[in-house]
Amino acid sequence: MTRSARQFFYHAQFDPTLPVVEPARYRALIREVISRSPRRISAEDRRIVIPGYEGLRAFTRAHQARMARHLLTVFPTRLAPIVHIVRFPQLTMNHGIVLFDCEEKEDAIRFAAYDPNVPDRRSELTYNLERRTFFFPANAYWAGGRVDVIELYRGWFY
Repeated sequence: MTRSARQFFYHAQFDPTLPVVEPARYRALIREVISRSPRRISAEDRRIVIPGYEGLRAFTRAHQARMARHLLTVFPTRLAPIVHIVRFPQLTMNHGIVLFDCEEKEDAIRFAAYDPNVPDRRSELTYNLERRTFFFPANAYWAGGRVDVIELYRGWFY
């Protein structure tokens, strides 16, 4: 992850004045950024322009919004998605939990979770709709706060 973050700092230029493009275009831009060397900085005129976002943090918030919507669709069809919760770029949180229920509220989505580090009680992962951010509460190993969420084992090969 740190390598990819460095490649964005070295090779990308975010432009929030440009309109947001379709996801396939962003995937192509990301592939182009991470195909470049993490050891050499691109000249300003050779940087890859990422339209519609002011920076890498804003760009990942859009991904987190899509992840929250995706996880909502999982529960009617499949139980217990496994998610990786991580605090990027610090990596003060780097852990996996199992989601087993969700409740959509006006301002948030609350996911009930099983945390293998705290097996004797239910945990909760909350997605704040306005801030487009996931939060994981404080416990014995984590001070609590914002996390990024990535679903693991979505299909047979992933």
